[in-house]
Amino acid sequence: MLACSIACTQVLNAGLGIHEKPSGDSESGKSHACLSMGKLCPTWKFRSTTFSPKVLYYMNDLMPGTILYTDDVDLSDKGVISTIKKVTADFEEQTLMDTVIDGKPAKMSIPERINFWLSSVDTIDDVQLGTRFIFSNTEGGADHDHEVNHKQKGRCLGTIPEERNESVLICKCMLEYVCSDLYNVFSAYGFVSTWSEESKKRNQEKFLDVLLSVTAFNYRQRETVNGNLIGTLEDWKRAVSIYSHVAQNNSCMLTDEEIIILYTIHDMGKAYDGDGVPHKRVFTYMKETNKFKKSDSTLKRILLGDRTGGKQGFKEKVPGFTFEKIEMSKLDENGLEVKGAGKTRALCYSYDGDLFDGLAEGADVVSAIKNGIFVNCDYEIAEALEQAFKEDPYQIYRLKDNSGELEKWKREARNQKIPSEFIRNHQNSNALNSEKSIQLIPNNNNKTNNNKLRNQKTEDIEGEKKIIVFLLLQWIITHTFQSIPSKT
Repeated sequence: MLACSIACTQVLNAGLGIHEKPSGDSESGKSHACLSMGKLCPTWKFRSTTFSPKVLYYMNDLMPGTILYTDDVDLSDKGVISTIKKVTADFEEQTLMDTVIDGKPAKMSIPERINFWLSSVDTIDDVQLGTRFIFSNTEGGADHDHEVNHKQKGRCLGTIPEERNESVLICKCMLEYVCSDLYNVFSAYGFVSTWSEESKKRNQEKFLDVLLSVTAFNYRQRETVNGNLIGTLEDWKRAVSIYSHVAQNNSCMLTDEEIIILYTIHDMGKAYDGDGVPHKRVFTYMKETNKFKKSDSTLKRILLGDRTGGKQGFKEKVPGFTFEKIEMSKLDENGLEVKGAGKTRALCYSYDGDLFDGLAEGADVVSAIKNGIFVNCDYEIAEALEQAFKEDPYQIYRLKDNSGELEKWKREARNQKIPSEFIRNHQNSNALNSEKSIQLIPNNNNKTNNNKLRNQKTEDIEGEKKIIVFLLLQWIITHTFQSIPSKT
């Protein structure tokens, strides 16, 4: 996903941008993943920093398409949240601010296509801001800890010189090429797709940006028609495989840990006849079953929020979740009722939402939720649309106006025996590009914008190193993405 985020900053028809908020326990690798990916970027592209609410307006060396990474931003600071909201609201345009400098009015700006990577432990509680970020999770468990421990010890073996590290050279070279141009992308598969939850509009925007970014990454293998890179079925399938890991997290805006907590309350609630599950019982059970390793106060903060720090809880972001103090028998240290010991008022939780409807008994909750179908696509219709676009792009642009025109076009296309018959007469036409043998097509997409993208020169790779990297690039053309991690 981080690789897609980088490519997205070069896509001129992106929607939201791909802003990353990795989640996970402390020491689980959030910062390491972001910093490691950042080191593969061109020097101007990635910036690890801490920023105050207004400082971004005054960074004269901040370039369009820059990725800003921070692991200690205060997500409860209303000024910081306001700035990030403004920048992410219109991804393709500058963010302007009118101010006064030395007694004179001045107009300051933040460049377009800025992506944010925030790896702080805290979640984003502001709902409006949260819907603009992609929530992903770092791995956990004993096997993960063992592998991390092994890699940490690797420092004792010294460092491989960069010019001998083939994987690093390949990745750097790829990103240097990808980030040297700006792209418009056409995807028939994205346009005719059907999103499972149309009310969650920004989630569809996130997926479509991933889809366009995949095509941008493959620009050396893609045709350019009317100034647009043509996305393929391969790009569609790759985007689905990338986004599927985070689809449900972004739909419900919950991390893996929070999904497990919510399901525990939902499952335990069956034994309490709708009266709610006592907090003490939830905490004890999750500790005993090793589903929650943090403190009691942390669990309470996740569920109820922290009003002093401005952190929201489940009540604000989970439809169907409620809590209240209920009179019941006194509880022992494990949260179990002690009959005959008198009464007490205990904090209890309930969940009657539909997130877990249809979940099979004994299923892996997180996996089952994540593996739900989030988007569908009619491949034949997409193929017909792509061919029509290659024949007459302006005819297809008219389908943007309303969904009724698209549905009418689909019906007419389905009435044809062969999709291509809807587009042209085979006997009177030359072969379409898609019917010819695949060739590498040099991209000339927005070449004139190169100098506007950044001012500094890209450092040349000298002598033998330049030759090595060039050869490696030729090898990687047919293996795109295999050397770039697709998710943290």
